[in-house]
Amino acid sequence: MLATVAFVLLAVVVRAGVSWYFSSKVLVPDHSNWPQDVTVEGLSPGRIVVSRSEWTERPGVYGLDWQAGHAVLGEVLGGSGDTVTR
Repeated sequence: MLATVAFVLLAVVVRAGVSWYFSSKVLVPDHSNWPQDVTVEGLSPGRIVVSRSEWTERPGVYGLDWQAGHAVLGEVLGGSGDTVTR
């Protein structure tokens, strides 16, 4: 009986540890490759225009942080030769 309780307790602890480890892999994004020099060219309600680069043309939703605040950049809506509108 004591061995069964110890085994169940060990299984719960192992499962919690594995869940914690993999949750940080899934929930914590990797920002190591993102360039630090994205230039905001213009703003309007619900839209942001940034300088065109390989990074700003990628599909997906991204966060943009600066000293005074932050913004969420949604999907690519369009652009011109030098800019991307999101």
